[in-house]
Amino acid sequence: MSSRRPERAARHRPRGSARERCLRRLRKVERIDSLFLDEGFGSLDTAILSDALDVLRGHVSTGRLVAVTCHLRAVAADLDRVLLVTKNPGGSDVRWLEPAEREQLLLNDVSTGLLS
Repeated sequence: MSSRRPERAARHRPRGSARERCLRRLRKVERIDSLFLDEGFGSLDTAILSDALDVLRGHVSTGRLVAVTCHLRAVAADLDRVLLVTKNPGGSDVRWLEPAEREQLLLNDVSTGLLS
């Protein structure tokens, strides 16, 4: 026979699905200071993409960290800081772009017809 009383064991058993438990915990959080987005921008039309970037800028203006992974250079040209990752035979090269370099990425896409 178990030494645990049934009523005590039931009290420690998680209730609800994992999603429900996660949502309950999130409701207790007063403020989330970081947001990491991985893609999703390619399916947005121009107006909605602009709205989404405005919302992200709003979060940044309140002191939150917003990190975005995106392959759309138009998004990179719109962000303050861009970390460019390029593939090479030995792995990847990573570097922060200067504002003029961000602009040049966009201009290159326009001249090759990617953003026409």
